[in-house]
Parts: sequence; structure tokens; C-alpha cells
Amino acid sequence: MDNIKRICIINQHTCNRGDEAAGRAAIQSLLDHFPRSVIDVLYCSPDTSSTIDHDSDRVRHIQGIQLQVSIRSIESWKNALRMIALWTGLKKLNFGGAFGELVDLIKSADIVINAPTGPNLGDKYKDTKYISNLLISLFLEKRLYFYGSSMGPFSHPLIKLAGKYILNRSQWICVRESTSLSHVRDLNLAHNRITRTADAAIQRTIPSHDSSKLLHHLGIPDDSTLVGLTPLSYQWYPESIRSQKHENIIINNLATVSNELLKSPNTNIIVFPQLFNNEGKTNPLINDFNIIKTIQDKIERKSNFYILPSDFDSDLQQIIISKCKAVIGMRYHSLIFAAKMRVPPIGITYEHKASAFMDSLSLQDLCMDIKEFLYNPTAILRLYKEVLVNHGYYVEKLNRRMPELENLSRAGIEAIVNREETLVK
Repeated sequence: MDNIKRICIINQHTCNRGDEAAGRAAIQSLLDHFPRSVIDVLYCSPDTSSTIDHDSDRVRHIQGIQLQVSIRSIESWKNALRMIALWTGLKKLNFGGAFGELVDLIKSADIVINAPTGPNLGDKYKDTKYISNLLISLFLEKRLYFYGSSMGPFSHPLIKLAGKYILNRSQWICVRESTSLSHVRDLNLAHNRITRTADAAIQRTIPSHDSSKLLHHLGIPDDSTLVGLTPLSYQWYPESIRSQKHENIIINNLATVSNELLKSPNTNIIVFPQLFNNEGKTNPLINDFNIIKTIQDKIERKSNFYILPSDFDSDLQQIIISKCKAVIGMRYHSLIFAAKMRVPPIGITYEHKASAFMDSLSLQDLCMDIKEFLYNPTAILRLYKEVLVNHGYYVEKLNRRMPELENLSRAGIEAIVNREETLVK
């Protein structure tokens, strides 16, 4: 595809090891399939002072372009007028500021790719910055693709209107699980350019030969039974339980489960921060360490409760996970990391993307809703015991299912390439 010289990736999230892993995989696949292209990566996150990778001769990570979208901000109202100007065809205006910089970067691209993300286009987040970036791409008449995102549901009237407008005008929509596919189909789009893929992170192979060396560096005995853990702060919970009160219960439950697991003298727990600390910031939307430290305070055998350093990226996390017996994950991508490394994941799910992923592994029996965990935490211990007793069975199940999901993950880039070839003809 030599005709594609510049690609713009929009809505890339950062400060999240899962988004980092998916974004790295998507970038690599685009570089491989469009060998003469260069890529600009534009971020959409609470904090953009961290990127998912370093710049290279073909990839540039653009930080700090944040549109104001608050109704209380004068700049937001100016941006709304600028959006209207784009929509009505005034594309040659010099807008200036962050809006102008964003427009210029998207305008220079041959195609625009929406980064692999959660359901930011949907009722859960109602993410106006995310939606604005998609609309700007369409108003600039760019060919827009979705690369392995989750979406929906679309019950809120304005979100449904925006979703239908954007998706109807997209060149191809690749969603990463069946629930999102159902939500998109419920919109009754005017086309059927939709593919169900799998999470982009699945397609990228991470070698595990350095796992023992890394554990030795951290002082963790690699001949012990290692259990991975990823907690979740309440800001991410379903709306019906989104409160500090419920987080406190979850913290106590996770501590209870951890203490019970650590009664086995040869067991160690490793906590994998998915939202990593960024320049000392404490915002729970970009930092898991507050909740992790609170759990740690309640652990009886603290010397057997290890917290992975914040600078261990998604590649290193996956290498270490390869040595675990199981991973108890409240975070979606921690379940993916485990499955990739053929380690049985035990899911405490808060969004449809996670439960749908466990369904795709045929591991529904190792999955429970966060609301159930809230009131029945010992159920996780039963699931863990099931994994220990039948560990070989679950590993074999992963060995059978993951190659299919790896191929499905690659279907995202294949759909984009095939569509571009069709348009060129």
C-alpha cells in the first residue's frame, strides 16, 4: 500500500498498560502493512505527558493537544463554533491554538485510525473529547477506521445520534468483542462494513525467556506459586456502585482473598499496576497505586505481597505474568496478558469488554461480575482452587483458543488494508 504516506492515529490513551500494549500492537501492524508510511499518534487522555512508546523515524507521538469541551469554558464554546465551521466546509481557515494544531495534523493524513480503546463511544463514558476528534476527522473528509475498539451501548439520545453519524461515515469498524458488535448492529447502520476482531494486544508476541531474570531482579522466588492481582478504583465501577463506600468494601475483600491465599507458605502475590504513576500524580484515573497501597496495608504477610514497579511497562508485565499460576484481574488487559502467556485468568469484570473476552476463551466459569464480588468475595477463592486442581485443563484450553484469537486480532489490520485496496481500485 505505497499510496498511504501518512497515517494519523487519534484517541490513543496513555497512563494505562493495557492501552499501551494494544496501541503498540496496532502501530506495529500498521507499520508492517503500510511500509512507506509514517504515523502521528495523537493522545486523548486525562494526562498526556506520558506516551506508549518512544518516537522513531516512522512514528511520532504528539503530546499535549487537549480540546476544551466543558460547557463552562469560553474556549469550549469557541471550539464548538470551529467545529461548525469545519462541518459547513470552511476547512481552509487558520484556527490557531490546540484546535488548529489538531486540525493540521489530521488534515495532513491520508487515513485516520481510531486507536484501540474501551467503549468511549457509548453511554458509559460519554467522552466528548473522543467524539470531537472523530467528528473533526470526518469533517475534514478523511477516511476513518476503527481498530479493535469496544463500543456502546447507545441508549442515550445524543450518544446514539453521534455514534450513528460517526459509524455510518466510517470506512470500516473493527470491534474487539461480540457485545460491542451487537451494540453497533443495534444502530441499524446504512452499511455493513463491520468486523468482529479481538483485542489488538493479542496479536503481538512477547517472549518470556527473561522471566526468571526479572523475578530475581525483584527478589521474588521463581520456584514459588505466584498469583497475579490487578485491583480497580471505584471511579471505574458501574454507576450503581460507583462510590468510595463500595471501593472500601472491595479493598477489604481483595485483602481478605489475598490473606487467605498467602496462608499457603509457598505462595506469593504480585500486583500489576495497570494505571501507572505519572510524575507523582495521584489522580485515580491514571494511577492505581493509592488503592494498591491501601490493600497492602491490610496484608498480614507483607513480605509475600509484591508490587511491581511503576516503570515496568506492558512488555515486562507480560513476561513476569508468564511465571504466574493464575491472575486475578479486575482490569481487562490483565486478563488478556494472562491468556497470552497461557496463564489461567480469573476475571472480576466491570465492563462488557472483559466478560466478553472471557466468553471468547470459553472461560465463563472463571469469571464473576464485580457486583457479585462485592457481596461474595470468597467465590474468587473457589475459582482459584478450581484453577489449582485443574490447572492443566485450563492451560490446554488456552492453548486451543488463543491461536484463533490471535488470528482474529490480526483481522483488524486486514480489514483496513482490504478496504484501502478496494477504494484504490
